[in-house]
Amino acid sequence: MVALFGLATPQTALAGVVVLLAHAMYKSAMFISGGIIEKLSGKRDIRHLNGLGKQEPVLFVASALAAASMAGLPPLVGFLAKEEMLRSLLETPLAPLLGVGRNLIATYSTAGAFVVVVATSTLTVAYSARFIKGAFGSRTHEESALWGTGHSDLSTPVLGESCQLNPIFLSPLILLTGGSALLGVYPRAFKWLAVPAAKTVTAIASATVDGQAHVHDLDVMARLTVWSGFSTSFALSIGAVIAGLLLYRKRICVEQIQRRLPHIPDSLSMYRRSLETLLRVAYRVTGIAQCGSLPVYLAVTALIWVVLPAAPLLQTLLAAEAISPPGPSGPVVVVVAASVVALAYGVATSKRRFRAVLLLGGVGYGIGAFYVIWGAPDLALTQF
Repeated sequence: MVALFGLATPQTALAGVVVLLAHAMYKSAMFISGGIIEKLSGKRDIRHLNGLGKQEPVLFVASALAAASMAGLPPLVGFLAKEEMLRSLLETPLAPLLGVGRNLIATYSTAGAFVVVVATSTLTVAYSARFIKGAFGSRTHEESALWGTGHSDLSTPVLGESCQLNPIFLSPLILLTGGSALLGVYPRAFKWLAVPAAKTVTAIASATVDGQAHVHDLDVMARLTVWSGFSTSFALSIGAVIAGLLLYRKRICVEQIQRRLPHIPDSLSMYRRSLETLLRVAYRVTGIAQCGSLPVYLAVTALIWVVLPAAPLLQTLLAAEAISPPGPSGPVVVVVAASVVALAYGVATSKRRFRAVLLLGGVGYGIGAFYVIWGAPDLALTQF
């Protein structure tokens, strides 16, 4: 999706907006479905779920439609989005974008883009099917043996008799899946949803490139259809669906292979490790930088403020350009500047920390007064 917006042609801009809308609909529906399942069962691991589809058929159908849209199955909006994404990539030559004489790079880039799109679509089909089967279907003996859940609880329902699903929980899910199905069979709605946004994207991109905004006319009705005939994009979509279903069918073998691979830490443990590492580094840096000496702190601050402006100041002096004050000048500015200099000198020569802190605060107020004089009251407020 980001790559589609980055190419910023009329075709890829339209595809990017369609993918964005479709992704928002089916992914939000999947999140709602997962939340409802956790609320009902108290579990968020599909290895601990069994037979939920028989107990909650409405939830099962709505979740299955959302997963089918995410997998790109017709006639849902996910299928239209994937078709438009592939078609726009086919219609966008990358050679002009990469420069003259780079046709070979463009060819490999196009092939690489299609490999990535088809591979991700295949995995999406596989994990969508795995989610629906794992969350709503019944476990097999092979899955129970692999997951270590045993054979005795194959017929045990995941919900108790007292669990009742509140219809209010289902209403957002039904609205999202219904909208996904409606946009899939009636893509004319994209004329009001996607085309204005796509025109804005292309206009901004054109203005960035050549300084003039061009609004391209996008014939959305000719592009977004329930059935556009046999084409390369359709073949790639069907190929991804078939490959994903085959991958799902071999899910036991895939999981066994995954268990033989090196263990990848989960996101929570990675977060905790990164936080611990960050804290250790922060403690060490603080121990080195915060030595407790006020003269050292002031010397480092003064050195930075002297060294950094030195280069542009010398460049201006060597160029013999007239240096004009940044704002109004007069007696008030002279008084404030003299006060800041005197306070700064007092800070540098003070032998007591408390007095130095008070004098340093006076320097800050003097800088704030400069902001007020030069017409920047917002900066003065932050300084005060």
